[in-house]
Amino acid sequence: MAGVFSVALAAARVGRRLGFKGARYVLVSLQQAGLRQSYFENGRVRFSRLGRVDLSDPRAIAQDCAAESVRIHQYLVNTRILPRDAPPLDALVLAPSEYKALYDAACVNSARLHFHVHDVDTVGRGVGLKSVPAETLAEGLFLHALADSPPREQFADDGLRRFYNLWRARVGLVTAGVAAFGFCLVVSAVKLLDIYQVNEQAATDRQQETRMAEQYARLQTSFPGTPTSTESLKAIVRNYRTLLRQSASPGGMLVEISEAVTALPQIEIDKIDWEIGSGTKTPAPRGHRLGQRIHRGAAPAARHGSDPRAVAVRHERGKKHQRRHRSGEERGGAAVFSHAQQAARHMNIARDDLKRLRLPLAAAATLLALGVACLLASDHYLDAAKKARDAARLSRVAAQQRVSKVSEEEREIRENLVHYEQMRRRGMVGEQSRLDWIESIARIKKDRKLFEIKYGIEPQRPLDYPGIVATGAVNFVASRMKLEMLLLHEEDLLTFLADLEVAGKAYVSVRHCSLNRIERGAVPSATAVQPRLRADCQVDLVSVRGVKPA
Repeated sequence: MAGVFSVALAAARVGRRLGFKGARYVLVSLQQAGLRQSYFENGRVRFSRLGRVDLSDPRAIAQDCAAESVRIHQYLVNTRILPRDAPPLDALVLAPSEYKALYDAACVNSARLHFHVHDVDTVGRGVGLKSVPAETLAEGLFLHALADSPPREQFADDGLRRFYNLWRARVGLVTAGVAAFGFCLVVSAVKLLDIYQVNEQAATDRQQETRMAEQYARLQTSFPGTPTSTESLKAIVRNYRTLLRQSASPGGMLVEISEAVTALPQIEIDKIDWEIGSGTKTPAPRGHRLGQRIHRGAAPAARHGSDPRAVAVRHERGKKHQRRHRSGEERGGAAVFSHAQQAARHMNIARDDLKRLRLPLAAAATLLALGVACLLASDHYLDAAKKARDAARLSRVAAQQRVSKVSEEEREIRENLVHYEQMRRRGMVGEQSRLDWIESIARIKKDRKLFEIKYGIEPQRPLDYPGIVATGAVNFVASRMKLEMLLLHEEDLLTFLADLEVAGKAYVSVRHCSLNRIERGAVPSATAVQPRLRADCQVDLVSVRGVKPA
């Protein structure tokens, strides 16, 4: 049972569906129980009564309809429901279709009543009722109005409406599940369309990248030949330039010291230490000057602390909100709960009835889970498609940049080849041989007629200078040589280091040298030359290992 409704309330909806706009009117209809007369004012029913009639005499029923309408008008005027000086009252008569002519003849307009006779079949088609059962009169029309738009006011309690409420709950759960699943499907379909568009964009980017790569390959045929790949050559030359920036010779310092001592012969030097430093300094604090004191402001007071205003704010916020009536009485929010209780009365479901809702709940949960799964899957594939599109776009942009910088890349390759040729002439490229170093040192000592030379060469290790970056299989390596020499003067050391580099076995990088005087104030003998200085140096023999042809 959906509810117990009053015929007068249903008749009011029929009047509105007919588009009757009169402020006051009487609706008269024939039913199996008798003749129903209802008075409406501004769309709301004010009075309704049911009169007995003889259903076997249609002509008498039509005359009774007109007579009862006159009595209703007199009653409304006598009870002061209708003003005496009011205009003629409209009477809306619903007559059976086969007897409409009898009703038209009986219902004659007067100074007090203005009749509007409509047949039930025409009114039913006007409100959307396709057919009326033969055994019903106006009841079918009223039932259709109740089914189409039932009023809120009805007289059945929750016990009578229990199964109706269960049916509504089942329908609501399934409808909510279907709606959620449909919404998820629509959103997933939109995302699938986005995936298709993103994949098309990625395919276009890949095609453009392929064309750019082919164009770049054609342009590369005009590049000069390289001993290794272009990227490896670029990394090798970059490290070589870093090595040159971090290398120096003690010759410049010795020349400056010599010039200074020549200008001031009274100065005597016992020891000179020379070393390659990092050249980094600890930066001073920004905005701070030397000797400037740092002043710190007073710590801000606590946010609340002992401020009485803050305490008052917290106290006021902690109070429960109350509404004060004009009489001074404080009232809370009982009206809100009353409204919620009234809203809850529309559909009450007992705890035992929840067992009957297990299947709809399971169906709704399944549909919701399927919808969420569709959303998650579409999100996952859309994210994957966007990542692939972004990667393809980056590759395409990189290919375009390579093509646009072909001339610059060719010039850079030629410059790198010049530096690489310098490295090759110095003997940096390839494996080192200790025997070659021993022979070179022995030859230099013999040719320059130097005093005793002691040295030790450590095993090769990766070069760890700042800025030197390992490049895969191609690495810069160094063998550290600790050198001890007896010198007649400092030029012997400089010529030895220069001849060692000219030998072309590796790049010679002097890291540290210490010159010490052996004797002080002695007059040299005319028949024998004796060493006057001792040099202790650390020298890195740098080479490049792992260079493979491109």
